[in-house]
Formats: sequence, C-alpha cells, structure tokens
Amino acid sequence: MKPAVRPSGRSAGSQPPLARVLAAAALALAGFFSLLAPTVPARADEQSASIGIVKTVRGEAWVVTAGLQTAAAPGARLAQGSIVRTGADGAIGMTLKDGTILALGPESELLLDDFQQSVSDDGLFFYYYGAYAYDGNDHAAHANIPFLVEGDETAASFRQSPEDLVAGETLAVAYSGFREGQHPDRGNGAVNPSDAEILEDVEILADHGFRLVRMYDAGENTAATLRLIREHDIPIKVLLGIWLDAEISNHEGCPWLDEPIPDEKLAANTIKNEKEIERGIELAREYEDVVVAVNVGNEALVDWNDHMVPLEQVIRYVRRVKAAIEQPVTVADNYEWWKRDGAPLAAEVDFIGVHTYPVWEDKPIGEALAYTVENVEGVRAALPDKPIAVLEAGWATTASEFGERANEADQLRYYQEMKAWSEETNTTLFWFEAFDEPWKGDENDPYGAEKHWGLFFVDRTPKLVFRDRQAPGK
Repeated sequence: MKPAVRPSGRSAGSQPPLARVLAAAALALAGFFSLLAPTVPARADEQSASIGIVKTVRGEAWVVTAGLQTAAAPGARLAQGSIVRTGADGAIGMTLKDGTILALGPESELLLDDFQQSVSDDGLFFYYYGAYAYDGNDHAAHANIPFLVEGDETAASFRQSPEDLVAGETLAVAYSGFREGQHPDRGNGAVNPSDAEILEDVEILADHGFRLVRMYDAGENTAATLRLIREHDIPIKVLLGIWLDAEISNHEGCPWLDEPIPDEKLAANTIKNEKEIERGIELAREYEDVVVAVNVGNEALVDWNDHMVPLEQVIRYVRRVKAAIEQPVTVADNYEWWKRDGAPLAAEVDFIGVHTYPVWEDKPIGEALAYTVENVEGVRAALPDKPIAVLEAGWATTASEFGERANEADQLRYYQEMKAWSEETNTTLFWFEAFDEPWKGDENDPYGAEKHWGLFFVDRTPKLVFRDRQAPGK
C-alpha cells in the first residue's frame, strides 16, 4: 500500500505546526508513485554527510547514493541527495537524524534533496527536507515543506483516541516544589515549601501553558498544593501520587543498595504504605474537582529500584484505591518492566503509566525521539488493550553522568519533539520536570543528573525552553 500524505497546510515560506514536524519530509503526491523514471545522480559533494539510516526493509528496495545503486538493508546510511526506491513488493522504513520516521510502500521513489534546520521567531526548531517524487513519464513534483506520512504498515503506528488523554491534556509536567535547603521526609522530617512558594510555582506553570501536573505522594506538601490550587482558582488539574516505600529488599538488584534492608524497616514501610494509601484516597475525595487521576507507586516494580514492592501487593493497593474513588487509577513504571512483566497489572489499571529516558540509556539527542517512540510502541504491542500515558520523559541540562549530552539546547529539542509527538498521537506526556531539585541524588555531586531535569532552575528562572519567550497571558 502506498503511503498517504497529508501536507502541513502552510506554504514553504511559513512556519509549519509542530505537530507536523514529527514525521516531516516525504513528498508522495497522488499519481506520482509509480515506478520510476531515470534520475540524475547527486553530486559527490552533496553526499558528504549522513542524514539518516534505513531501519526496515521488505521485498525489493534500493538506495542510490553518489550514483551507486545498492540493495537496501537495515543500517544502510542515507545522505543528502540519496534516492530511495521500492519495487512492486517493496516497503522501506527510514529514520532521519532528527528522529523523523519515513516509510515508502511499493513502487515508490523518494529523493532526499535537502536538509535544513531553522529557528522561528519564538525560538522553536524546525526541520525541512526537500523531496522529489517521480512518475513514469519523467515528470517530477518537489516540495520543501513538512509532510505527514501515513498509511504504510512500516510507518509508526502508535496513535490513540482523544478520549485516552488524561484530563484532555497532551503536554503536562511533573511538579515537586522543593527549593534550595528543602526536602521531603528522609527520616527526620520534611522541610516543605511555604504556601507563598507553592503558589508562585503553580502560577508560573499556569502562565507557561501547563494545565495538568503530576505529584508524587499524598503528604503535607501535596495537600497544600491542592488546597492552594482550589483557593486561588488556578487553572491546573493534578495527577495525584501515592508513594510506596520498599516492602522487600532489592539489594541484589539495585546498584546503590549495598546491604539488605532490615526486616523491621520493611515491616514499618508496609504500615507506612497503608497510611499513605489512606491519605491518597482522602485527598482524591476531598479535592475531586482538582484531582483527575491517581497514581499508585512510582518505579516500585522495575528490577533496579531501591523501594521494591511485590507485584501482588501493588495490585492489592490498586484495587483498594479504585474501589474507594471515582477517578482513574494507574501505576508508573519503566517501559521495559511493562513490556516484560506488566500484563497482570495492566488488567487492573485504567491506563498504563510509562517512564522512558533515552539519555539514561546513552542515546544522543538525534536518536532520542525515535527511541522514545520505539519504547512506547513496544508497550502497546505487549499490552494492546489499555491507553498509555507517558508519566515521565525528560532531558537533563547538567549531568556528570551524561557529559556533553546534558545541555539546554538538547533539552529544548527533545521537549519540542515530544510535544509534537504527544499532540500527533493523542498521548498525555508528563515532562520531567518543572523545577531543578538540589536535594536529589548524591549530596557530594552538585552536577549529578537528578538535580538538573527542570525546565526552570531552582531559583525559578527559565531555561532555554522558556527563556526569552513571553508567558501566555503576560
């Protein structure tokens, strides 16, 4: 089946909607995909830089680069000026270096003529691929505007219904308001933000367009945030968290647990978790106008965590919460855990909550979007019967663990790519996170990644994503 093409709806001289950038750049006009007229090889100096690779091939397909035609194979590099061809039974999937996914069906030809990056007046990045399609009479059509490629089975297939969105929102944000010198209870009590500080935070987020935030526990700080949102009529809804501490010792699986967690500590945690469940239920009921969903446990199941809870116990907690409240209930965990072990829990929750971090898995920014999509599609393939929300995805701006990959420019790019993807696929995405949090991670490493995921610095000044961009309504 030949790919259907939906243009962006704007001319080449205007900026396209970001939702079209995700799968930009294949020109496949009706009547031009029949095989195929001779083409003029690109000049050698146009072939110097790789702009992408072949990901999948079915049947007959070829790549012509610098005048040399070779059979297409996964991993083959694409260059500016490359021509991609398919035979009568052919199909080919490609990933370009900005994460764009392209697919061609049978009897098609695509010339990757040009690649440019440009920046709009409001600081957003756009990518343009000039592409030519040919018919059998040596006629050609060319465009230098984004196109969304749909309809081929090799193309990215993940797309949900608008009804699958959490509170109707696509881009949301994880929020924890702890500032310099503040922290949650680590055994000796919490140092929480003041009401004035929390109010400042939620007003900043609302002013920058966020209408949905995720919080991680049902403690004092969360309760204050819910109260202030209601009292001040802040236009924000909340995915409420219920934090679960370790009920079994994962010292053999967690790299930073050096010794077993004592049995008495595990027993105390079980009692603590029971109380947290009750607080979460109470907050969801009391603030039913603000709380739109409840998350039970955060990375308490994946095999590398330090606060593991048995799957059977998490299921019991989920059933208990669902029986007590009206809002949807989910559990947040790593995409790989959901793919491998998540079926029993998926049967219990209202939607699946996925975490995915390409930068933690050594991916450069050019591969981040494609890797994220691959992760989510893997969960969908394993668990096809439940909606999916990405409850954490982000890019650190400073990180001793990531080296030069941690920077504001890459955060901006990943943010914009994920924003476009979430809109295009009707997927709620919680960006991790709103503000930097110095209390996290190794206290002896001020440059550790855990401290630097925010869209804003700890002093609430914006990073590049929002710097020099006037907040809506201001």
